[in-house]
Amino acid sequence: MYGSWTLAQAAYNGGAVRINRAIQNLKTTDFWQLTRGRHLAEETKNFVAAIQAAVVIAREPERYGFSVTPEMRAPLRDHPGARRAPSCRASPPTPGSTPPSSSS
Repeated sequence: MYGSWTLAQAAYNGGAVRINRAIQNLKTTDFWQLTRGRHLAEETKNFVAAIQAAVVIAREPERYGFSVTPEMRAPLRDHPGARRAPSCRASPPTPGSTPPSSSS
């Protein structure tokens, strides 16, 4: 429906009506631009940011101070639901719609 994981996560947390209203009022579908306005609750802004952080950490846990053994990875890798998630984008990303990159 939204074409972006961040908007879908925000709608899950804050409600589709609120997200649709924010998109309409601010005339953007860029979640990170929506966070600069007053239309989204702090809880929703933090919810989406926490998911993004968890994804970044899960991709390279050692880089962020987590030690993960092969035994810990196996249950997730072998789980039937562990297939690669399909892309949420129906069309190419619009300019300025990517979240800020993390610095190393």
